[in-house]
Amino acid sequence: MRGDHAVAAAKRARGVWPILQAAIQAQRDESREQHLAGGERPRGGRAGPGQPAARTGGLEVGAVGLTLDDGTVTLLDRVSLAARPGELTAVIGPSGSGKSALLKVVVGVSRPTTGVVKFDGRDLHAEYESLRHRVGLAPKDDIVHRGLTVTQALTIAAKLRMPPDITKVERHQVISRVLQELEMTDHADARVHTLSGGERKRVSIAMELLTEPSLLVVDEPTTGVDPALDRQVMAMLRLL
Repeated sequence: MRGDHAVAAAKRARGVWPILQAAIQAQRDESREQHLAGGERPRGGRAGPGQPAARTGGLEVGAVGLTLDDGTVTLLDRVSLAARPGELTAVIGPSGSGKSALLKVVVGVSRPTTGVVKFDGRDLHAEYESLRHRVGLAPKDDIVHRGLTVTQALTIAAKLRMPPDITKVERHQVISRVLQELEMTDHADARVHTLSGGERKRVSIAMELLTEPSLLVVDEPTTGVDPALDRQVMAMLRLL
Protein backbone atom coordinates (compact mmCIF):
# COMPACT_ATOMS: atom_id res chain seq x y z
CA MET A 1 0.00 0.00 0.00
CA ARG A 2 1.50 3.34 -1.02
CA GLY A 3 1.04 6.34 1.22
CA ASP A 4 -0.03 8.72 -1.57
CA HIS A 5 -3.43 7.05 -1.85
CA ALA A 6 -3.90 5.50 1.57
CA VAL A 7 -5.17 8.31 3.76
CA ALA A 8 -8.18 10.62 3.98
CA ALA A 9 -8.47 13.24 6.70
CA ALA A 10 -11.54 14.41 8.58
CA LYS A 11 -12.28 16.75 11.46
CA ARG A 12 -12.43 15.53 15.04
CA ALA A 13 -13.25 17.51 18.12
CA ARG A 14 -10.78 16.69 20.89
CA GLY A 15 -7.17 15.82 21.66
CA VAL A 16 -7.49 12.19 20.60
CA TRP A 17 -6.43 11.06 17.14
CA PRO A 18 -8.32 8.00 15.95
CA ILE A 19 -7.02 6.03 12.97
CA LEU A 20 -10.15 4.58 11.40
CA GLN A 21 -9.73 1.50 9.27
CA ALA A 22 -12.12 1.06 6.33
CA ALA A 23 -13.94 4.25 7.27
CA ILE A 24 -15.16 7.23 5.22
CA GLN A 25 -14.07 10.83 5.21
CA ALA A 26 -16.24 12.64 7.75
CA GLN A 27 -15.17 16.28 7.63
CA ARG A 28 -17.49 19.27 7.51
CA ASP A 29 -16.06 22.76 7.11
CA GLU A 30 -18.67 24.31 9.37
CA SER A 31 -17.91 21.89 12.19
CA ARG A 32 -14.20 22.51 11.71
CA GLU A 33 -14.58 26.27 12.10
CA GLN A 34 -16.63 25.81 15.25
CA HIS A 35 -14.01 23.59 16.87
CA LEU A 36 -11.12 25.85 15.89
CA ALA A 37 -12.98 28.66 17.65
CA GLY A 38 -12.28 26.83 20.92
CA GLY A 39 -13.98 25.33 23.91
CA GLU A 40 -12.25 24.39 27.13
CA ARG A 41 -10.41 21.09 27.06
CA PRO A 42 -11.17 19.29 30.29
CA ARG A 43 -8.88 16.43 29.30
CA GLY A 44 -6.53 15.32 26.55
CA GLY A 45 -5.26 18.85 25.86
CA ARG A 46 -8.50 20.24 24.52
CA ALA A 47 -8.53 23.89 23.58
CA GLY A 48 -9.66 26.48 26.11
CA PRO A 49 -12.05 29.37 25.49
CA GLY A 50 -10.76 31.68 22.80
CA GLN A 51 -7.75 29.44 22.13
CA PRO A 52 -7.14 27.87 18.72
CA ALA A 53 -6.80 24.12 18.59
CA ALA A 54 -3.21 22.91 18.72
CA ARG A 55 -1.75 22.03 15.31
CA THR A 56 1.60 20.59 16.29
CA GLY A 57 2.63 17.29 17.81
CA GLY A 58 0.42 14.28 17.45
CA LEU A 59 1.21 11.33 15.23
CA GLU A 60 3.72 11.38 12.40
CA VAL A 61 4.35 8.37 10.17
CA GLY A 62 7.36 8.90 7.94
CA ALA A 63 8.02 6.71 4.87
CA VAL A 64 7.16 3.53 6.75
CA GLY A 65 7.85 0.24 5.05
CA LEU A 66 7.18 -3.28 6.27
CA THR A 67 8.44 -6.46 4.62
CA LEU A 68 8.31 -10.15 5.51
CA ASP A 69 10.28 -13.26 4.53
CA ASP A 70 13.64 -11.51 4.25
CA GLY A 71 12.19 -8.70 2.20
CA THR A 72 10.47 -10.80 -0.44
CA VAL A 73 6.94 -9.85 0.70
CA THR A 74 6.06 -6.15 0.94
CA LEU A 75 3.15 -5.20 3.18
CA LEU A 76 3.78 -1.45 3.39
CA ASP A 77 5.71 0.70 0.94
CA ARG A 78 6.77 4.20 2.01
CA VAL A 79 3.56 5.16 3.80
CA SER A 80 3.48 8.63 5.33
CA LEU A 81 0.74 10.45 7.22
CA ALA A 82 0.25 12.99 9.97
CA ALA A 83 -2.59 13.16 12.50
CA ARG A 84 -2.55 16.39 14.48
CA PRO A 85 -4.41 17.29 17.65
CA GLY A 86 -8.05 17.96 16.83
CA GLU A 87 -8.10 15.77 13.73
CA LEU A 88 -9.86 12.59 12.74
CA THR A 89 -7.80 10.57 10.25
CA ALA A 90 -9.23 7.71 8.19
CA VAL A 91 -7.20 4.97 6.52
CA ILE A 92 -9.19 3.73 3.55
CA GLY A 93 -8.48 0.89 1.16
CA PRO A 94 -9.72 -2.43 -0.20
CA SER A 95 -9.24 -5.75 1.53
CA GLY A 96 -5.61 -6.83 1.49
CA SER A 97 -4.21 -3.35 0.87
CA GLY A 98 -2.26 -3.27 4.14
CA LYS A 99 -4.54 -1.32 6.46
CA SER A 100 -4.22 -3.75 9.36
CA ALA A 101 -0.46 -3.94 8.91
CA LEU A 102 -0.26 -0.14 9.07
CA LEU A 103 -2.49 -0.04 12.15
CA LYS A 104 -0.20 -2.47 13.98
CA VAL A 105 2.82 -0.32 13.15
CA VAL A 106 1.04 2.87 14.24
CA VAL A 107 0.16 1.50 17.70
CA GLY A 108 3.63 0.02 18.20
CA VAL A 109 2.73 -3.66 17.98
CA SER A 110 4.83 -4.17 14.83
CA ARG A 111 8.16 -2.49 14.20
CA PRO A 112 8.57 -1.10 10.66
CA THR A 113 11.34 -2.38 8.43
CA THR A 114 12.05 1.16 7.26
CA GLY A 115 10.85 4.62 8.27
CA VAL A 116 9.76 5.92 11.64
CA VAL A 117 6.59 6.52 13.67
CA LYS A 118 6.74 9.54 15.96
CA PHE A 119 4.28 10.48 18.67
CA ASP A 120 4.58 14.01 20.04
CA GLY A 121 8.04 14.13 18.51
CA ARG A 122 9.23 10.90 20.16
CA ASP A 123 10.07 7.65 18.40
CA LEU A 124 7.11 5.42 19.28
CA HIS A 125 8.96 2.13 18.85
CA ALA A 126 12.19 3.24 20.53
CA GLU A 127 10.25 4.58 23.55
CA TYR A 128 7.33 2.19 23.43
CA GLU A 129 7.31 1.28 27.12
CA SER A 130 6.94 4.92 28.17
CA LEU A 131 4.39 5.79 25.46
CA ARG A 132 2.19 2.69 25.33
CA HIS A 133 -0.16 3.95 28.07
CA ARG A 134 -0.98 6.99 25.90
CA VAL A 135 -2.31 4.83 23.05
CA GLY A 136 -5.81 3.30 23.07
CA LEU A 137 -6.94 0.59 20.66
CA ALA A 138 -10.59 -0.33 20.09
CA PRO A 139 -10.40 -3.56 18.07
CA LYS A 140 -12.66 -4.60 15.24
CA ASP A 141 -14.30 -7.36 17.28
CA ASP A 142 -16.07 -6.48 20.51
CA ILE A 143 -14.11 -7.59 23.57
CA VAL A 144 -16.81 -6.74 26.12
CA HIS A 145 -18.41 -9.64 28.01
CA ARG A 146 -22.01 -9.67 26.83
CA GLY A 147 -23.43 -10.95 30.11
CA LEU A 148 -22.34 -7.85 32.01
CA THR A 149 -24.09 -4.53 32.22
CA VAL A 150 -22.35 -1.58 30.61
CA THR A 151 -21.41 -0.15 34.01
CA GLN A 152 -20.07 -3.49 35.23
CA ALA A 153 -17.91 -3.91 32.12
CA LEU A 154 -16.47 -0.42 32.42
CA THR A 155 -15.90 -0.81 36.17
CA ILE A 156 -13.85 -3.97 35.63
CA ALA A 157 -11.88 -2.30 32.84
CA ALA A 158 -11.24 0.74 35.04
CA LYS A 159 -9.94 -1.41 37.91
CA LEU A 160 -7.53 -3.17 35.55
CA ARG A 161 -6.32 -0.13 33.64
CA MET A 162 -6.40 2.83 35.96
CA PRO A 163 -3.73 3.55 38.63
CA PRO A 164 -4.22 1.55 41.85
CA ASP A 165 -4.48 4.69 43.98
CA ILE A 166 -7.66 5.82 42.18
CA THR A 167 -10.61 5.70 44.57
CA LYS A 168 -13.96 4.08 43.88
CA VAL A 169 -15.61 7.50 43.71
CA GLU A 170 -13.05 8.73 41.19
CA ARG A 171 -13.52 5.64 39.02
CA HIS A 172 -17.27 6.18 39.08
CA GLN A 173 -16.82 9.81 38.04
CA VAL A 174 -14.63 8.81 35.10
CA ILE A 175 -17.08 6.13 33.98
CA SER A 176 -20.01 8.55 34.22
CA ARG A 177 -18.16 11.16 32.19
CA VAL A 178 -17.19 8.72 29.44
CA LEU A 179 -20.76 7.38 29.21
CA GLN A 180 -22.04 10.91 28.90
CA GLU A 181 -19.52 11.76 26.18
CA LEU A 182 -20.58 8.73 24.16
CA GLU A 183 -24.29 9.32 24.82
CA MET A 184 -24.60 5.96 26.59
CA THR A 185 -25.78 7.12 30.02
CA ASP A 186 -29.29 5.78 29.40
CA HIS A 187 -27.81 2.33 28.71
CA ALA A 188 -25.56 2.21 31.79
CA ASP A 189 -27.58 -0.60 33.42
CA ALA A 190 -28.34 -2.50 30.21
CA ARG A 191 -26.65 -5.82 29.58
CA VAL A 192 -24.24 -5.73 26.67
CA HIS A 193 -26.02 -8.53 24.77
CA THR A 194 -29.16 -6.36 24.56
CA LEU A 195 -27.35 -3.49 22.83
CA SER A 196 -27.24 -2.79 19.11
CA GLY A 197 -24.02 -3.19 17.15
CA GLY A 198 -23.38 0.54 17.25
CA GLU A 199 -23.98 0.70 21.00
CA ARG A 200 -21.58 -2.20 21.63
CA LYS A 201 -18.98 -0.39 19.57
CA ARG A 202 -19.44 2.64 21.82
CA VAL A 203 -18.85 0.48 24.89
CA SER A 204 -15.59 -0.80 23.35
CA ILE A 205 -14.49 2.77 22.70
CA ALA A 206 -15.56 3.79 26.21
CA MET A 207 -13.22 1.17 27.68
CA GLU A 208 -10.29 2.82 25.89
CA LEU A 209 -11.32 6.35 26.88
CA LEU A 210 -11.23 5.47 30.59
CA THR A 211 -7.47 6.11 30.68
CA GLU A 212 -7.73 9.27 28.58
CA PRO A 213 -5.37 8.18 25.78
CA SER A 214 -3.76 10.85 23.64
CA LEU A 215 -3.98 8.59 20.57
CA LEU A 216 -7.07 6.48 19.97
CA VAL A 217 -7.01 3.83 17.27
CA VAL A 218 -10.38 2.42 16.18
CA ASP A 219 -10.25 -0.63 13.94
CA GLU A 220 -13.17 -0.79 11.49
CA PRO A 221 -15.58 1.32 13.56
CA THR A 222 -18.64 0.39 11.51
CA THR A 223 -18.11 -3.39 11.51
CA GLY A 224 -21.23 -5.12 12.84
CA VAL A 225 -23.20 -1.89 12.59
CA ASP A 226 -26.34 -1.61 10.49
CA PRO A 227 -25.45 0.36 7.32
CA ALA A 228 -28.15 2.87 8.22
CA LEU A 229 -26.21 3.71 11.40
CA ASP A 230 -22.83 4.29 9.74
CA ARG A 231 -23.29 8.04 9.78
CA GLN A 232 -24.30 7.95 13.44
CA VAL A 233 -21.10 6.12 14.41
CA MET A 234 -18.94 8.52 12.41
CA ALA A 235 -20.71 11.52 13.92
CA MET A 236 -20.10 10.12 17.40
CA LEU A 237 -16.38 9.71 16.70
CA ARG A 238 -16.18 13.26 15.40
CA LEU A 239 -17.62 14.55 18.66
CA LEU A 240 -15.24 12.68 20.98
